[in-house]
Amino acid sequence: MKKNALLLACLFLAGLCCQGSPQVHDLGQGLGYLQIRSVPADLPGSRDKVPEQQAWVIDLRGAKTDQSQTRTLLAWLRFHSKASAPSLVLLNADTTHMLREMIIEAQWPSLITLAPAPAGFQADILVEANAEADRKAGDAIKEGRKPMELISINQAKVRWDEEVLAKEKSSGGSGIAPPPPELEKKPDPAAMEAFRPGDPVLARAVQIHRSLLALQALKGPVRR
Repeated sequence: MKKNALLLACLFLAGLCCQGSPQVHDLGQGLGYLQIRSVPADLPGSRDKVPEQQAWVIDLRGAKTDQSQTRTLLAWLRFHSKASAPSLVLLNADTTHMLREMIIEAQWPSLITLAPAPAGFQADILVEANAEADRKAGDAIKEGRKPMELISINQAKVRWDEEVLAKEKSSGGSGIAPPPPELEKKPDPAAMEAFRPGDPVLARAVQIHRSLLALQALKGPVRR
C-alpha cells in the first residue's frame, strides 16, 4: 500500500504545473537552491525551467504544510533525490513540526539536515546562528534577495602590490609594506559584522558541498 501511495504521489507531482514562483537559484559548482514555503505552490512543475544541478539545497525554513501537503512534499523530495549527491535540507523552529520530524527520520541516502542552534530539535548538523537572523535570511530570499549575497563575506583590506611598493621606495621610502594596524581592544561591532555571513546555516550547507567536491566524493567542477 505504501509503495502504491508513493507511486501515485510521484505521478501526480510529475504533472504538476507551477502555481507560484519557485525560488530557484544557482549556488555554483553544480549546487542549486530551492526555497519551499508552501505546497504545491513552491514546487517546480512541468512548465518550469529548472536548471540541471548535481546537488540541491532545499530550504524548508518557515515551510507550513498540513498532513497531505507534508506527504506530497516528502514524495517530491524522495522522487528527486540522488544517491550520488546530497540533498542539503535547511530546517528551523518555524518549519511545521510534522514535516520537520518526518524529514529528520527519513532514511533515504544522501539526505543531510541542517538547522540553527539551539533549535529545539536534533538535525544532522546544528549551526551557531541567531534564530531571528535566520528567519530574516529566509524572508529576504523569499522577497528576492539572492542567496549568494547572504553568504559572501566582504573583507576590505589594503593591497600592497609591487607597483605600489616601487613608487613608495622611489619617493624615499623603504619599499617595505608597513605593518598592519594594531587591533583595538574593543573591535567595532559593526566592522566585525563584515566577517560574518548573513545566513550561517546556508553558508554551512555550501561549505559541505564544496568539501565533498574537494574530497572528490562528488563528480563536478572543482575550482583550483
